[in-house]
This record gives sequence, structure tokens and C-alpha cells, in this order.
Amino acid sequence: MKASAETNSCLCIEIPRFEKDIEGEDKTKATHFIIEIVFGGTLWTISRRFTEFFDLKEALKSKIENVPDCPKKTIFSVTTNSQLEKRR
Repeated sequence: MKASAETNSCLCIEIPRFEKDIEGEDKTKATHFIIEIVFGGTLWTISRRFTEFFDLKEALKSKIENVPDCPKKTIFSVTTNSQLEKRR
């Protein structure tokens, strides 16, 4: 991704996709959302689980007004592509 002079000071964040993974010794299935951040002409790509977004939102609520809501947590695993797209 190329950044022009106009966008060098712009903070752009996108979640373009998710990846289904198997983690740990117990082979737990997990979904990671891939996040692309562009700032100052530099691109960072990180992955985070849904729970980490939810925890971040809760931490930000005490410091920032009008933090957007996350999709609701569910008792059952969200595993279908259509459900994951809604969370993305």
C-alpha cells in the first residue's frame, strides 16, 4: 500500500479479513482478525482475537466518550464465515 503526502499524517485502520487457526497443545480452534494500520506512510499488520477487541473497548470506556459498541459476545463459538463477517 502506498501512502501519499496527503495521507502521511492520516491514521487508517482496516480489518480486511480473518483467519481460522488451531492454537495450543489442546488444538483449540480460534479466529484471528487481521488488522492493517497505516500511519505516517508506514503499514503495520497485526492479528487479534475478538475477545481482545472486547477487552480494549471496556478499557477505553473509562477514558474516552462514545466508544463504539462491539458485536455481542455469544455463549456458543462463532465459526461460520457469515457470522465472522458480521463481527469483522
